Amino acid sequence: MTALLALFLYIMPGSDVGIRYPTLLAARADKPLDRGWLPAILPSSTTGIRIINNPDLNTSSGDVDFHPAEYRLIMARSGPYRPIAAPYDSAAKTVENMREDDDEVRILEDEESLWVFFAREPPDTATT
Repeated sequence: MTALLALFLYIMPGSDVGIRYPTLLAARADKPLDRGWLPAILPSSTTGIRIINNPDLNTSSGDVDFHPAEYRLIMARSGPYRPIAAPYDSAAKTVENMREDDDEVRILEDEESLWVFFAREPPDTATT
């Protein structure tokens, strides 16, 4: 079983370009991390990478799988979700529309990018 992490940079309609990578190593070779399309905090076990990029708006969304044991690593490296201010004023509504009931929503920002993560804790990593 793998953990699923949906990534989202504010999504707006436009000319989308889809890219897929089988592994994080393959993605790194193509340099999407250098372009800000993937966050640097993804664990080495990341597979099944799907990125939908809108070059006109400089936005991306996508999803990845990774080993369930690394779920807590992602949670530790990101912060709790908070409403996103300008220039992403309508992002809060988009986040609520994309969120499923059992998703944990996290946020990560750096100087150039903002990522919102929708993550679901795998059953085998839950604490009792």
